[in-house]
Amino acid sequence: QGDLAMTLEREPDAFTADFGLATSHHFVIARDSKAGRAIGLCEREVFPMYVNGAAQQVPYIGSLRVAKGHRNRIAVLRGGFATLRSLEEGHSFAITSISEANAVALRILTAGVKGLPTYTPLGSFATRVIAVRRSGASAETLAAEPFARSATAWNRQHQFGMQWTEHDLQRLVSAGLPPSHRLGLTQGSAVMGTIGVWDQRSNRQAVVRRYPPWLGAVRILYNAAARVIGKLPLPAIGEPMNVAVASHFSWNDTKEETFLRLIRAALACAARAGQWGVAFGFAAESLCHRLLCQHFPRALEFRTRFFSVAWPDTRSDVPHFDGRILHPELGLL
Repeated sequence: QGDLAMTLEREPDAFTADFGLATSHHFVIARDSKAGRAIGLCEREVFPMYVNGAAQQVPYIGSLRVAKGHRNRIAVLRGGFATLRSLEEGHSFAITSISEANAVALRILTAGVKGLPTYTPLGSFATRVIAVRRSGASAETLAAEPFARSATAWNRQHQFGMQWTEHDLQRLVSAGLPPSHRLGLTQGSAVMGTIGVWDQRSNRQAVVRRYPPWLGAVRILYNAAARVIGKLPLPAIGEPMNVAVASHFSWNDTKEETFLRLIRAALACAARAGQWGVAFGFAAESLCHRLLCQHFPRALEFRTRFFSVAWPDTRSDVPHFDGRILHPELGLL
C-alpha cells in the first residue's frame, strides 16, 4: 500500500507452491481479448481437510487478482468464476479468504452480484509475525508418524484443518521442513503438543519491491535497532522476507505453559536457522490468538476473513458448519 510495494511470488514454478500436497491444482487466467495480455488471475487448490470432524476434499480459492484498469468490470469476475465452476469436480462448495484491508474486494464479492457465487462468512483469521528470539527454549524432535498424528487429531477438532500423513511430511523434508524442525512436547508416550518451523522460500516468497523513500534511507539503521527491540528487520529490495511459517500445530493438554513452550521453541528454532521471524496463524476468536496477543504484543498482525463459496443452485448441498473454530494451514493459503 502507498509507497510500499510487496509481491507474493511462486518461483521457480507456480504449480509447486502447493508442495505436492494438493489433489488438484489449477490457475484461471483472464485475458484482454484485444490486447491479449493477462488482466486477471485466481488459483484453485484442493486439499484433504476436516469439515465437521470428517475428512473430505475441499477446494481453496486464492490469489484472486484483477488488473487495476479492469476492476470495475464485473464481466471479468463472472468469466473467471464460470471457469472455476467448470472445475467443481463434484464439490458443493469451496473456501476462500479476503484481506480485511481489501474493502473493495469485500464489498463486491459479498454483495450478491448476479453471476457470482454466494460468499458466506465463516470467521476472521489472524496472522501474527513474531521476531525471533535467541534463547534456550527447545522441544523434542518428533518422528513423522506421531507428529502427523497429533497435528491431524487437533485439526479434526477444528474446521478446515489439514489431514496430514507421514508421507506428506517425508515430502516436505526437501521443501523447508526438515526433521529437526518438527518440534513436539511429550509426557511419557503422550504427545502434548506439536509445531513445525517451515521455511517456504524454495516455493513461495514475499518480496519487497519498493520502500517509501524515508524508510529506504533509514533501513540499515532500523535493522540494527530492530534486533534489539524485538522487531522484524527489513530485507533489501528484491529479497524475500526471511520468515518461517508455523505449521502442523497441536496443543493437547490445554495448559498455557505448554502453548508458550511450543511458541518459544519455534522462535528459537527459526533463530538457529538464521531466520528473522515466524508467522503464526490462528482464528481471531481463539484462545491461541489471545495468548499470542498477550505474550507477544509487538508482533505484526494481518487479518483475513474466511468465506464458504457456493453457487446459488448448489447452496442446499453445502453442509451446515457446526461452529468449530477455524484452523486452516497458514502455509497453504
